[in-house]
Amino acid sequence: MMRLALSVALVAACDAPTSVPSALPMLQGGAVIAGSDRASRSAVDKLGALVVSGPDCVGDSYGGFELVADVAADPGEETVLASYGHGVVVIGADGHRIATAPGFGCTGSQDELVALEVVKTSQDAPLIAVAVTQGGRRESTTWLHLFAVGSTKHLDHLFAGEVSHADGADVTGGAITLVPGGLVYRHPMTGPALWKYDRTLRRYVLETTSHQD
Repeated sequence: MMRLALSVALVAACDAPTSVPSALPMLQGGAVIAGSDRASRSAVDKLGALVVSGPDCVGDSYGGFELVADVAADPGEETVLASYGHGVVVIGADGHRIATAPGFGCTGSQDELVALEVVKTSQDAPLIAVAVTQGGRRESTTWLHLFAVGSTKHLDHLFAGEVSHADGADVTGGAITLVPGGLVYRHPMTGPALWKYDRTLRRYVLETTSHQD
């Protein structure tokens, strides 16, 4: 029964419209509002004037990302800034800081913020998706983090999952497919599982109910 539910969810997600090209091919099932996989130094400079970063990681040397999209209940469009060391910051149309998430911490020479995307789903607020690679030259992992602007000054951290793992020349990939009320997460090693959005916890939680075929 669980296999059938996952299959139905994946088929339904394939029909979801995409308004602009995706910067995150491992994230599927939502309508992309804005996205970028081209880092710029100016985004890091703007973040440096807004928040105190963590340790001086190599990740920020590649630059950061800046997108303009409607991601909050406040009037007008917001500016979403992100870099490896500074994290994610949402700035309102009036210039005030709405919500933030911390940086990702130094782990190795391959640390990098890979891409930033804003995706519309069935949730109340659009998702802010960030792909982050962590590790060294021998072994590294790319994580996909999902955030949303909630009711506090901290971005709701909805989900984080591995979508690629490199061990030397051996690379395995995963994916996240957004579905109504949840997501299907395909781990690089263990395969697909259904996660449901919990409005009380304000994050996705693993669906633990199982049925015999």
